[in-house]
Amino acid sequence: MAMCMLSFAVATGGSQSTAGRTHSTCQGQSNVKEFHCDPQTRLAHGPLTSRAERQFSGQPVREFTEQLVWPAHPGASAIPPPEYLAVVGAGKQAIPFLISLLSSEDVIINAAASAALGDITNKTFAAYSNDFGPHRDPQRWQNVISKYQDWWNEHKAESQVKWLIEDLTEPRLNFRRAAIQRLGTLGDPSAIPALRKLLDDRSVRLEVAVALAELSDHAAIPALISDFLTDDSISGRHQGICLLQRLTGQTMGFDPEADQASRTAAIERWKEWRSKHESP
Repeated sequence: MAMCMLSFAVATGGSQSTAGRTHSTCQGQSNVKEFHCDPQTRLAHGPLTSRAERQFSGQPVREFTEQLVWPAHPGASAIPPPEYLAVVGAGKQAIPFLISLLSSEDVIINAAASAALGDITNKTFAAYSNDFGPHRDPQRWQNVISKYQDWWNEHKAESQVKWLIEDLTEPRLNFRRAAIQRLGTLGDPSAIPALRKLLDDRSVRLEVAVALAELSDHAAIPALISDFLTDDSISGRHQGICLLQRLTGQTMGFDPEADQASRTAAIERWKEWRSKHESP
Protein backbone atom coordinates (compact mmCIF):
# COMPACT_ATOMS: atom_id res chain seq x y z
CA MET A 1 0.00 0.00 0.00
CA ALA A 2 1.14 3.54 -0.65
CA MET A 3 1.30 6.19 2.02
CA CYS A 4 -1.79 8.38 2.19
CA MET A 5 -1.15 11.38 0.00
CA LEU A 6 -2.66 13.43 -2.77
CA SER A 7 -2.24 11.30 -5.86
CA PHE A 8 -3.04 12.16 -9.45
CA ALA A 9 -3.39 9.59 -12.23
CA VAL A 10 -2.26 11.51 -15.28
CA ALA A 11 -3.16 11.30 -18.93
CA THR A 12 -1.68 7.87 -19.61
CA GLY A 13 -3.94 6.33 -16.97
CA GLY A 14 -0.84 4.67 -15.56
CA SER A 15 1.83 7.10 -14.38
CA GLN A 16 1.08 9.01 -11.23
CA SER A 17 2.09 12.39 -9.93
CA THR A 18 2.32 12.86 -6.20
CA ALA A 19 1.94 16.02 -4.15
CA GLY A 20 4.80 16.83 -1.86
CA ARG A 21 4.26 15.72 1.71
CA THR A 22 4.79 17.65 4.89
CA HIS A 23 4.65 15.86 8.18
CA SER A 24 2.55 16.51 11.22
CA THR A 25 2.71 14.63 14.47
CA CYS A 26 0.21 11.81 14.91
CA GLN A 27 0.39 10.93 18.60
CA GLY A 28 -0.25 7.39 19.69
CA GLN A 29 -1.11 6.47 23.24
CA SER A 30 1.39 7.34 25.90
CA ASN A 31 3.10 3.94 25.89
CA VAL A 32 3.62 3.96 22.13
CA LYS A 33 6.40 5.82 20.39
CA GLU A 34 5.49 8.94 18.46
CA PHE A 35 5.03 8.49 14.73
CA HIS A 36 4.25 10.87 11.90
CA CYS A 37 1.18 11.04 9.70
CA ASP A 38 0.62 12.88 6.46
CA PRO A 39 -1.84 15.76 6.85
CA GLN A 40 -5.31 15.86 5.33
CA THR A 41 -4.91 15.49 1.57
CA ARG A 42 -7.86 17.37 0.16
CA LEU A 43 -7.07 19.39 -2.92
CA ALA A 44 -7.14 23.11 -2.26
CA HIS A 45 -9.89 24.69 -4.34
CA GLY A 46 -9.98 28.24 -5.61
CA PRO A 47 -10.89 30.38 -8.59
CA LEU A 48 -8.79 30.34 -11.73
CA THR A 49 -6.85 33.60 -11.67
CA SER A 50 -4.93 35.29 -14.47
CA ARG A 51 -1.78 34.78 -12.39
CA ALA A 52 -2.43 31.03 -12.21
CA GLU A 53 -2.94 30.96 -15.97
CA ARG A 54 0.38 32.71 -16.58
CA GLN A 55 2.30 30.55 -14.16
CA PHE A 56 0.98 27.33 -15.66
CA SER A 57 3.30 27.89 -18.63
CA GLY A 58 6.29 28.58 -16.38
CA GLN A 59 9.38 26.52 -15.68
CA PRO A 60 8.11 24.57 -12.62
CA VAL A 61 5.16 23.15 -14.57
CA ARG A 62 7.36 22.45 -17.59
CA GLU A 63 9.88 20.51 -15.49
CA PHE A 64 7.10 18.55 -13.78
CA THR A 65 5.54 17.69 -17.15
CA GLU A 66 8.85 16.57 -18.61
CA GLN A 67 9.19 14.15 -15.69
CA LEU A 68 5.74 12.77 -16.51
CA VAL A 69 6.37 12.41 -20.24
CA TRP A 70 9.95 11.18 -19.96
CA PRO A 71 10.35 9.66 -16.46
CA ALA A 72 13.86 8.86 -15.30
CA HIS A 73 12.83 5.22 -14.81
CA PRO A 74 9.60 3.18 -15.05
CA GLY A 75 7.21 3.97 -12.24
CA ALA A 76 9.00 7.19 -11.27
CA SER A 77 6.81 9.77 -9.54
CA ALA A 78 6.69 13.46 -10.37
CA ILE A 79 5.78 16.03 -7.74
CA PRO A 80 3.30 18.59 -9.07
CA PRO A 81 4.33 22.16 -8.21
CA PRO A 82 1.93 24.69 -6.67
CA GLU A 83 1.56 26.36 -10.07
CA TYR A 84 0.08 23.14 -11.47
CA LEU A 85 -2.11 22.43 -8.44
CA ALA A 86 -3.55 25.96 -8.55
CA VAL A 87 -5.05 25.24 -11.95
CA VAL A 88 -6.22 21.72 -11.07
CA GLY A 89 -7.75 23.14 -7.88
CA ALA A 90 -9.91 25.45 -9.97
CA GLY A 91 -11.76 22.37 -11.18
CA LYS A 92 -14.20 22.71 -14.04
CA GLN A 93 -13.60 26.46 -14.26
CA ALA A 94 -10.13 25.67 -15.61
CA ILE A 95 -11.26 23.35 -18.39
CA PRO A 96 -11.81 25.94 -21.19
CA PHE A 97 -8.38 27.43 -20.41
CA LEU A 98 -6.71 24.01 -20.49
CA ILE A 99 -8.45 23.00 -23.72
CA SER A 100 -7.19 26.23 -25.30
CA LEU A 101 -3.62 25.22 -24.37
CA LEU A 102 -3.99 22.03 -26.37
CA SER A 103 -3.73 24.20 -29.50
CA SER A 104 -0.36 25.60 -28.43
CA GLU A 105 2.61 24.76 -30.65
CA ASP A 106 4.54 23.88 -27.49
CA VAL A 107 4.32 20.11 -26.96
CA ILE A 108 5.24 20.39 -23.27
CA ILE A 109 2.36 22.81 -22.67
CA ASN A 110 0.07 20.43 -24.57
CA ALA A 111 1.15 17.61 -22.25
CA ALA A 112 0.73 19.74 -19.11
CA ALA A 113 -2.77 20.74 -20.16
CA SER A 114 -3.69 17.15 -20.98
CA ALA A 115 -2.43 15.95 -17.58
CA ALA A 116 -4.38 18.67 -15.77
CA LEU A 117 -7.53 17.86 -17.74
CA GLY A 118 -7.12 14.25 -16.68
CA ASP A 119 -6.68 15.25 -13.04
CA ILE A 120 -9.89 17.29 -13.14
CA THR A 121 -12.11 15.07 -15.28
CA ASN A 122 -10.57 11.57 -15.02
CA LYS A 123 -10.79 11.49 -18.83
CA THR A 124 -7.98 11.23 -21.34
CA PHE A 125 -7.95 11.24 -25.10
CA ALA A 126 -4.18 11.53 -25.53
CA ALA A 127 -1.36 9.01 -25.26
CA TYR A 128 2.13 10.18 -24.37
CA SER A 129 3.93 7.81 -26.72
CA ASN A 130 1.96 8.96 -29.76
CA ASP A 131 0.94 12.52 -28.97
CA PHE A 132 3.84 14.16 -27.15
CA GLY A 133 6.80 13.01 -29.18
CA PRO A 134 8.77 15.16 -31.62
CA HIS A 135 7.09 13.65 -34.68
CA ARG A 136 3.44 13.42 -33.72
CA ASP A 137 0.73 13.27 -36.34
CA PRO A 138 -0.87 16.76 -36.58
CA GLN A 139 -4.20 15.35 -37.74
CA ARG A 140 -4.30 12.86 -34.90
CA TRP A 141 -3.59 15.65 -32.42
CA GLN A 142 -6.37 17.76 -33.88
CA ASN A 143 -8.70 14.81 -33.35
CA VAL A 144 -7.58 14.64 -29.73
CA ILE A 145 -8.42 18.33 -29.25
CA SER A 146 -11.83 17.78 -30.83
CA LYS A 147 -12.56 14.89 -28.47
CA TYR A 148 -11.76 17.03 -25.43
CA GLN A 149 -13.94 19.84 -26.75
CA ASP A 150 -16.82 17.50 -27.59
CA TRP A 151 -16.67 15.93 -24.14
CA TRP A 152 -16.71 19.36 -22.50
CA ASN A 153 -19.65 20.57 -24.58
CA GLU A 154 -21.61 17.49 -23.53
CA HIS A 155 -20.75 17.53 -19.82
CA LYS A 156 -20.05 21.13 -18.81
CA ALA A 157 -23.45 21.50 -17.14
CA GLU A 158 -22.60 18.66 -14.73
CA SER A 159 -20.54 18.83 -11.55
CA GLN A 160 -17.03 17.46 -11.19
CA VAL A 161 -18.31 15.04 -8.56
CA LYS A 162 -20.91 13.70 -11.00
CA TRP A 163 -18.21 13.07 -13.62
CA LEU A 164 -16.19 11.07 -11.12
CA ILE A 165 -19.15 9.12 -9.73
CA GLU A 166 -20.03 8.05 -13.26
CA ASP A 167 -16.49 6.65 -13.58
CA LEU A 168 -17.00 4.37 -10.57
CA THR A 169 -18.43 1.87 -13.06
CA GLU A 170 -15.57 2.32 -15.54
CA PRO A 171 -14.45 -1.10 -16.86
CA ARG A 172 -10.79 -0.05 -16.68
CA LEU A 173 -9.65 -0.65 -13.12
CA ASN A 174 -6.96 2.04 -13.09
CA PHE A 175 -9.47 4.71 -14.13
CA ARG A 176 -11.99 3.46 -11.57
CA ARG A 177 -9.39 3.65 -8.83
CA ALA A 178 -8.34 7.13 -9.98
CA ALA A 179 -11.95 8.33 -9.79
CA ILE A 180 -12.23 7.02 -6.23
CA GLN A 181 -9.03 8.73 -5.16
CA ARG A 182 -10.12 12.00 -6.72
CA LEU A 183 -13.47 11.89 -4.96
CA GLY A 184 -11.60 11.61 -1.68
CA THR A 185 -9.30 14.54 -2.39
CA LEU A 186 -12.14 16.75 -3.64
CA GLY A 187 -13.67 16.66 -0.16
CA ASP A 188 -17.31 16.74 -1.29
CA PRO A 189 -19.45 14.61 1.06
CA SER A 190 -22.09 14.11 -1.64
CA ALA A 191 -19.79 11.36 -2.98
CA ILE A 192 -20.09 9.27 0.20
CA PRO A 193 -23.18 7.18 -0.74
CA ALA A 194 -21.68 6.14 -4.07
CA LEU A 195 -18.36 5.25 -2.44
CA ARG A 196 -19.98 3.24 0.33
CA LYS A 197 -21.57 0.96 -2.27
CA LEU A 198 -18.07 -0.13 -3.33
CA LEU A 199 -16.78 -1.18 0.08
CA ASP A 200 -17.44 -4.86 -0.69
CA ASP A 201 -15.62 -4.70 -4.04
CA ARG A 202 -12.24 -6.25 -3.28
CA SER A 203 -10.67 -4.72 -6.39
CA VAL A 204 -11.15 -1.17 -5.04
CA ARG A 205 -11.86 -1.67 -1.32
CA LEU A 206 -8.59 -0.15 -0.18
CA GLU A 207 -8.97 2.98 -2.32
CA VAL A 208 -12.59 3.36 -1.19
CA ALA A 209 -11.61 3.11 2.48
CA VAL A 210 -9.01 5.85 2.06
CA ALA A 211 -11.42 8.08 0.13
CA LEU A 212 -14.14 7.68 2.77
CA ALA A 213 -11.63 8.41 5.51
CA GLU A 214 -10.58 11.57 3.65
CA LEU A 215 -14.28 12.51 3.66
CA SER A 216 -14.43 11.88 7.44
CA ASP A 217 -16.87 9.00 7.01
CA HIS A 218 -16.73 6.35 9.73
CA ALA A 219 -17.86 3.71 7.24
CA ALA A 220 -14.15 3.42 6.41
CA ILE A 221 -13.25 2.13 9.87
CA PRO A 222 -13.93 -1.61 9.40
CA ALA A 223 -11.72 -1.79 6.30
CA LEU A 224 -9.01 0.29 7.94
CA ILE A 225 -8.90 -2.17 10.82
CA SER A 226 -9.21 -5.41 8.87
CA ASP A 227 -7.23 -4.55 5.73
CA PHE A 228 -4.74 -1.83 6.65
CA LEU A 229 -3.66 -2.71 10.19
CA THR A 230 -3.02 -6.29 9.05
CA ASP A 231 -1.10 -5.28 5.93
CA ASP A 232 2.26 -6.95 5.34
CA SER A 233 3.98 -3.61 4.81
CA ILE A 234 4.84 -1.07 7.49
CA SER A 235 3.70 1.73 5.16
CA GLY A 236 0.26 0.15 4.73
CA ARG A 237 -0.16 -0.28 8.50
CA HIS A 238 1.10 3.25 9.05
CA GLN A 239 -1.46 4.63 6.64
CA GLY A 240 -4.23 2.70 8.34
CA ILE A 241 -3.47 3.85 11.86
CA CYS A 242 -3.06 7.45 10.75
CA LEU A 243 -6.45 7.43 9.05
CA LEU A 244 -8.03 5.77 12.09
CA GLN A 245 -6.45 8.35 14.37
CA ARG A 246 -7.76 11.14 12.16
CA LEU A 247 -11.28 9.70 12.22
CA THR A 248 -11.50 8.73 15.88
CA GLY A 249 -8.74 10.48 17.79
CA GLN A 250 -7.57 7.03 18.94
CA THR A 251 -4.70 4.65 18.18
CA MET A 252 -5.48 1.88 20.68
CA GLY A 253 -1.74 1.60 21.18
CA PHE A 254 -1.20 0.28 17.65
CA ASP A 255 2.39 0.71 16.47
CA PRO A 256 2.87 -0.13 12.77
CA GLU A 257 6.46 -1.17 13.44
CA ALA A 258 5.77 -3.36 16.48
CA ASP A 259 6.05 -7.16 16.51
CA GLN A 260 3.17 -9.32 15.33
CA ALA A 261 1.90 -10.16 18.81
CA SER A 262 1.75 -6.52 19.88
CA ARG A 263 -0.04 -5.51 16.68
CA THR A 264 -2.55 -8.34 17.04
CA ALA A 265 -3.35 -7.27 20.58
CA ALA A 266 -3.88 -3.68 19.45
CA ILE A 267 -6.14 -4.83 16.61
CA GLU A 268 -8.27 -6.71 19.13
CA ARG A 269 -8.57 -3.46 21.10
CA TRP A 270 -9.69 -1.75 17.91
CA LYS A 271 -12.33 -4.43 17.32
CA GLU A 272 -13.57 -4.00 20.87
CA TRP A 273 -13.67 -0.23 20.44
CA ARG A 274 -15.65 -0.61 17.24
CA SER A 275 -18.18 -2.93 18.87
CA LYS A 276 -18.86 -0.21 21.44
CA HIS A 277 -18.83 2.84 19.17
CA GLU A 278 -19.82 1.75 15.69
CA SER A 279 -22.99 0.27 14.28
CA PRO A 280 -22.67 -3.41 13.34
